[in-house]
Amino acid sequence: MDIESNGVETMWENGRDEFVDISEKELEKILVDVRDKEDIILTNHSIKKINERPLQFEWIYNSLIAKFPNYVEKQGLNLFKLHYEHPCKVFKDLIIIIAVGKKIIKVVTTYEQDIGRRG
Repeated sequence: MDIESNGVETMWENGRDEFVDISEKELEKILVDVRDKEDIILTNHSIKKINERPLQFEWIYNSLIAKFPNYVEKQGLNLFKLHYEHPCKVFKDLIIIIAVGKKIIKVVTTYEQDIGRRG
């Protein structure tokens, strides 16, 4: 089951008008504009997973605000899998799956992954 068919498109407060096709180039511009936590929305699912896994909220925020991903995979119209350097583990990536609207970033889920699985 892909992320889109798992209910992500129903997250937008204003309906489908926020559910637009975003290119990787447009994503770069959006990520540069992320300045603080108010620019990032954590879904209930992502909050649950951060609490269940050996992750910290600050890692997610710091990665999206202060870093650029090592690798980006487009997974749907507005869904991206971002690979960031893990803040504590050398051979792991911090994966952040985001849904991007015209003006918002929603964290769908996050987890650790071996760096050998990039791309």
